[in-house]
Amino acid sequence: MGVDGQIANMVIDYFTKQNEPVLCIHDSFIINYKRGEELRRIVADSTYQLTGYRIQQDIKNERLETTRPVKGNIEGYKEPVDVTFYTPNRIERTDQYVARRDKFYKWKELKSE
Repeated sequence: MGVDGQIANMVIDYFTKQNEPVLCIHDSFIINYKRGEELRRIVADSTYQLTGYRIQQDIKNERLETTRPVKGNIEGYKEPVDVTFYTPNRIERTDQYVARRDKFYKWKELKSE
């Protein structure tokens, strides 16, 4: 766990110095979709620097790109402006996820009785 924490600190430090928001959740990172390749490289370099090993990264970043006109009463958006959204593709639920979810709902029902 200590090595994971050091890797996360290196990644956060790198993107903070770039003035780029990054969110770390356990051993995963959420970042601007357009910086995904850079994140991949920084994680790989940090891991190698600390451990001397290259690891397989499990990256869930496939996105659908959609551009739509957006307007509203916000300054700069009174006239429609094209905004591009990157929404994740649906990830299929695993059997393990479904089992944990069902166990949680059962627990929740018992607790409310």
